[in-house]
Amino acid sequence: MVLALLALWGGATWFKATRVLENASFSLSDDTAMFWGEDALRYRCAKMLAAGMALPAQDKALGWPKGQDTYAEDSWVMEKLAAIAYREVTQEIGAVPFHVFLLWWWSALTTLAVWPIYALSRRVWNQRLAGIASACLWASAFGGLHATAGPRLAVTDVALPWLFLTVHFFMTAVGSRQLWRALVAAGCCWWTLTIWPGAMWFLLLMMALGAAIDFHHLSFDLVTELRPGETARTILGRSLYVPVALLVLAIVGAGLTVPTLQAQGTAWSLPVCFGGVWVVLGGILRVTRLPLPDRWRVTDGTAVLMPPQFRRRRRLISIGLYATTFAALIASVLALEWWRGSQSSAFTLLVRVAASKLMYFGQMPLQPYVLDDDVRLLWSLVAQSPAAATWWLSAAGLIVLMPLAIALPFIQARHSVGAIGIASGARVTLPFERALQAALAGSFSVLWLLVARLDGCFAWAAAVTGGALVDFALNVGRYPPLWRLGNRPRFFAAALLAAALTANLAGLRIYNGADNAPPQSQLLALVKQIRYRTELDAPLAAPVQLSGMLAADTGRPVLWRGGALDGDHRAALLEFYKVLFGPEKELAAYCRGRSVRYLVADVETLTAVDPGHARYNSNHPAVSENCAAYRLHFTPEKLRCFQLVYTGPLFRLYRVLAANEQAPAVAPTPLAQAYFPTWDRANYSTDRLRLLPEK
Repeated sequence: MVLALLALWGGATWFKATRVLENASFSLSDDTAMFWGEDALRYRCAKMLAAGMALPAQDKALGWPKGQDTYAEDSWVMEKLAAIAYREVTQEIGAVPFHVFLLWWWSALTTLAVWPIYALSRRVWNQRLAGIASACLWASAFGGLHATAGPRLAVTDVALPWLFLTVHFFMTAVGSRQLWRALVAAGCCWWTLTIWPGAMWFLLLMMALGAAIDFHHLSFDLVTELRPGETARTILGRSLYVPVALLVLAIVGAGLTVPTLQAQGTAWSLPVCFGGVWVVLGGILRVTRLPLPDRWRVTDGTAVLMPPQFRRRRRLISIGLYATTFAALIASVLALEWWRGSQSSAFTLLVRVAASKLMYFGQMPLQPYVLDDDVRLLWSLVAQSPAAATWWLSAAGLIVLMPLAIALPFIQARHSVGAIGIASGARVTLPFERALQAALAGSFSVLWLLVARLDGCFAWAAAVTGGALVDFALNVGRYPPLWRLGNRPRFFAAALLAAALTANLAGLRIYNGADNAPPQSQLLALVKQIRYRTELDAPLAAPVQLSGMLAADTGRPVLWRGGALDGDHRAALLEFYKVLFGPEKELAAYCRGRSVRYLVADVETLTAVDPGHARYNSNHPAVSENCAAYRLHFTPEKLRCFQLVYTGPLFRLYRVLAANEQAPAVAPTPLAQAYFPTWDRANYSTDRLRLLPEK
């Protein structure tokens, strides 16, 4: 099995790296404009560290003129490890371009997920073949492997293997009652949060689902007696609460020691409060005997002797206790958050985004004003829903396999109890690890439809849950006949797994990701012009999607880092959009107030009116011909505060004139006068641009 996993890991690493190397736009010698968005900033920091440079505590190149606190924004742990590994490798094998090394290094780290996926599936389904099947399902799906045609440095991909390892040791600690597993789970949780603070939301979801399962089991315990006067405490108890408490302590410890998490207040965040209240409330209920009337109690195993009225009564009281105890947990967490004055704005904003997505069926409304600014920006730039083709090609086999994979454990549980036991009111419960895995798989199936970035979590959950087919094939005696399978369950399960793998591989071959980046030739031309025609320390004002790449490849300061959308960044972005679609003088005053010397304009700023672009995000569905964006696009000769320096098919570069400087009558270079249809007003109708009528 170890050799099989090594081969799978090596094959996935090779495939992921060679897909990028075979891309015609990838250069082995030049790394200019190689990375896009947040990935470009990560490459910039990794390259600085590999060259022996220290990261500045206050990085003026990002978030000009104030700059950003480097270690409050990110821990940069993986970039430091990559720099150390690069220096060691080059000493052994000689000089290697850093971006080529980083491509192989990142591919190897991101495909490490095959190991925790195998370990968890083997543990949950008690079969080694189930672990191998789950690892193959994950590695064959684009949603898991993320084998894009362009280089990718997403920190999420590196953190997910450690997050999956956290879940593995947490679940096995509950099932085996081994303290060392709980301690390892806490350590992995600490390391995961250091790499990727966004894992907090995964941990919160896991705790919420785990608490729901625990209180469901507890509701049966509270009305069941092993012997008269002795309440049953046989399902979870301390074996669950110790691992949960250690996870909470790990989150608190990471929040107190990691600067990034300190800045976010992680030590007293919502997952910490939820986990702590869950352990305290659940522990109290498990040592307390509720004063229920005797007619509501039953000795375990004797329910079959009771009349039907008693069985219905027992079900009702269990449901009532479940609703009451879980509602008490939620109310206690909210009360604790209110008492300590917590700022739960991030959680509230995510709830608002999710509610808006459900209200509009996952599609952004055509009128941007029906969404408030925060929801609109977060939805369009971070939480976009997957397109239908992308959704299907990312994990076609897993999507088809999921319903049956989730249903099989419940079918097995009901079959093992028997029809008589079910009719008598016997409880039908799954082992905690199987129940939690099924709950996570079902939850990510829904959440992935709301947020495309959760495809990796869905692929993991679906692949591990898919191991249920192996359990079904090798333990058919415990299952009822399904669809008249007779004695052919192994062939049925093998055929389903083979079909799922084939569908995944077909999608992986066809689909290679889409990062919405402009053609690299255009980016290279823009970078070259900025390097040649601007000063080394000249700050740039550029579209948010370009800022990270320009900061990394030109060394010029930019107003913001691409993709960072906390409250301050959203406010700064909306302020820039306001002056961009306002009068030219306001845009010039904005640039001069921040000592910005050059402005980069792109074609889509004015012409794209669909969701996800500047006009939609800033709630400017209709604009005037007198606004700065219109003048920058169609009438640069009429500008009084900006001088056109360079024109390309997709981008323009302007110099911001001083307050007392007159605009020259002639463009400074022939490149500024170049003609491209994308900048010609004759090629756009008034309706296409949605222009306001002139007054």
